[in-house]
This record gives sequence, structure tokens and C-alpha cells, in this order.
Amino acid sequence: MKSKLEQTIENLEVCIDFLGLDNERTGEMLAATEELGLNVEYFCHEFMETSSIELHNPDYLNIAEFNAMFWEF
Repeated sequence: MKSKLEQTIENLEVCIDFLGLDNERTGEMLAATEELGLNVEYFCHEFMETSSIELHNPDYLNIAEFNAMFWEF
């Protein structure tokens, strides 16, 4: 089992090297994963989509288009 220090160093490496997070986002990630009791690498692999460059498709579930199809204004 890793010590708390070793796990913190590994979490920082994942945040900076793998995810490319800045200081603010790294702090947010560390706080969130600590609150959940998870390490950053596990959290990323299980709960985040990190394999594609484009993470957001602006046309997916476009509320304006949905409303235009089903509602008349």
C-alpha cells in the first residue's frame, strides 16, 4: 500500500502530466477525489472521458433545436 505522500505525488503527476491541468484545476481535482476517497487516476479512468480531443459536441441535445421541433412560439 502506498503512503499518503506517495499517493499525493502520483495524483499530482496524473493531474499535470496526463490531464494537463493548471494549478487551480489540479487543486479542484485533488479536493474532489479526496472527498470521494479515490485516487485521481482511478477517477479519470472510470468517470471521465479523456480519450477524445473534442469532448463537447455543440449540436448534441441542443435545447433550441429541440424546442423548435416540438413547440411553436
